[in-house]
Amino acid sequence: MMIRFGNLRGEGVCANNLGNVYRMFEGEFQKALEKYQRAISIANTLLQSNETVESRAILKNVLAVRLNNLGVLWKDHATNSSGSDRTTHAAMAESLFNKSLDLHRETDNMEGIAQVSGNLGQLYLVLDRNSEAEELITDAFTVVRDRNNDPIALQYACMNMGLLCEKNKKFAEAATWYMYVLQRFKVVVKFVQRICVTNLIALCMETDPKRGVNRPELGRVLKEKAEPIFGGIAKDGLFLGKKNIMFVLDCSGVSYFSSHIAPSNAGSMSGGYIRTCRDSICKIIEENCSDSDSISMIKFNSQFQVLFSNHSKSKPNQKSDMLNKVRTETDANGGTAFYDAIAHALRLMTSPAETSGQNWIISLTDGEDGSWKKAESIQFIKNTLTLHRDFGVIVITVGRLRNEAEIRNSIINVAGNGKGLLIRSESNLSGIQGAFGKAVRMMQGDVTMQEF
Repeated sequence: MMIRFGNLRGEGVCANNLGNVYRMFEGEFQKALEKYQRAISIANTLLQSNETVESRAILKNVLAVRLNNLGVLWKDHATNSSGSDRTTHAAMAESLFNKSLDLHRETDNMEGIAQVSGNLGQLYLVLDRNSEAEELITDAFTVVRDRNNDPIALQYACMNMGLLCEKNKKFAEAATWYMYVLQRFKVVVKFVQRICVTNLIALCMETDPKRGVNRPELGRVLKEKAEPIFGGIAKDGLFLGKKNIMFVLDCSGVSYFSSHIAPSNAGSMSGGYIRTCRDSICKIIEENCSDSDSISMIKFNSQFQVLFSNHSKSKPNQKSDMLNKVRTETDANGGTAFYDAIAHALRLMTSPAETSGQNWIISLTDGEDGSWKKAESIQFIKNTLTLHRDFGVIVITVGRLRNEAEIRNSIINVAGNGKGLLIRSESNLSGIQGAFGKAVRMMQGDVTMQEF
């Protein structure tokens, strides 16, 4: 509509907002990028055509906001990248944040300075450029505090100081900053409030003094009060609150795509594919699972096998057992009995049923099911998911499978409360790695859509 009526300003607003929406959805990076770039182009055009000081100041802030949004997109992309891609994406984010920060400084916009300084500082922390992050975040806080006329800017600045203290392992100081934000201001920006509450809960729940402040009772009270407001609470990729997680990994080894004589129900998870899956699962166990989580794993080819059940990373022997079995007992060979494995996973998790925590199955498959028990297993899956509406099931498919609609109808669409998700990974290593990252975000409660 804005384009039809030639409303350039309105088109820019819509493009920026669409960029924000697409940025929230994994797999829509390119669309978000295009919308942000269009919004920035329009802001530049409007800025060049306005000569009054007041109009130019407003448009500079508009442009700064859009540059910051695009910077956040690239920062998130860098976080999920590796190697040279990570370096390139981080450089893009840094450049955009600096341009945005310069514009906010030109217009003396304290809120903008605090927000962008925080984003750039967080990028530096991720890149282990800690001294640059400390200088940037501390200077921004000092400027905002000394002005003492912008409570929103001060909220962002204090939150950033808490994040900086966490990075420097000054956990008590970090908790103090977060508590200050939550207690000092009558009205707190929801984004700031969520970060402060989430991080404070994580610090309190951590019993190791080298990783937190060991105030579990306070953490539980905060979590109880926060979840009705924010839903699932997760911090820095760590699942907060007990979860019962079952990995179901395809270890089939015959490639339908590379063999003329292979049956159409075959799949292939050999070579780099299976190694990437191993690395991704180990990363989730080590970095995302909490000490209270119960972790299990089934591997399958033409048959299924339980590798470990109800293990906890808090027990050193169990943690090493999990990581060792993921890395050494998942060789790829044989056909594909996907539904049999999912059915057995549900059977284990419901008999006897776990008494507490959220239940999640994370499965990956790259081929059509060839088991003679397929129909029986599908019916069991449907019956179980219909009965247990709190189960979350994430199915990662490698490439576009011919049985994708069948997976949706038998699993994804049956799972309750929007907890069924099919993630279609590209047929390459980075695609598989990214798909596991999306699964983590789903369990953290960061996304609730039906599919990526």
